[in-house]
Amino acid sequence: MPTLISNRKNYIFIHIPKCAGTSIAKYLNKYDNDSISIKLFNYITRRFGSKKNIFFHGPFLSFFNPKFINDHETAYNLKKIIGEKEFERYFKFCFVRNPWARSLSRYNYYIYHSKSKITFKEFLNKDFQPQLKRISDNSGNILVDFIGSFENFDKDFQKILNIIKIDYKKENLMHINKTKFIDDYKKYYDEECFQIVDKKYAEDIKYFDYKF
Repeated sequence: MPTLISNRKNYIFIHIPKCAGTSIAKYLNKYDNDSISIKLFNYITRRFGSKKNIFFHGPFLSFFNPKFINDHETAYNLKKIIGEKEFERYFKFCFVRNPWARSLSRYNYYIYHSKSKITFKEFLNKDFQPQLKRISDNSGNILVDFIGSFENFDKDFQKILNIIKIDYKKENLMHINKTKFIDDYKKYYDEECFQIVDKKYAEDIKYFDYKF
């Protein structure tokens, strides 16, 4: 599920992988009011081999001058694509997650979809997906207005919905792309695996004040 931009509700959701983003996007898409032509263009683009979503820039010229946005676009790249002035007029939000839990979730997701036999330790040595980099510019300035926590999901999501004026209906919030074992993530870490994440994601751990 790609980064979401809503002109109706005036928000941008920066989707950081394995932070409940697919569930959030599915929920928010129910309130999207894009025209049939825009929805059709987006569907065709995603359906037939392209990993890009189309953002139509402006109410009229958008159809003839689409802006192409990658799945899981970073806030910095998105700002460059649509322009600083346009970017600043939106309410921008994201969700982050404990790096140790998120790394295990990413591993389980990778194993399930790739059918790889790679070990958790091997995956950690190769994988590097810092969350802070996805929501800041090259100078370290945060580009989003609200950072929700996966660990405090219900309360933070309700705050966001209140800001963008969308009703919160828990029954409509489905947990999609859920990976198993995450509730017990600590038991999958030996000291070496712990240190790999601790070093690789030191900035995330420090900035978001996460503990193992």
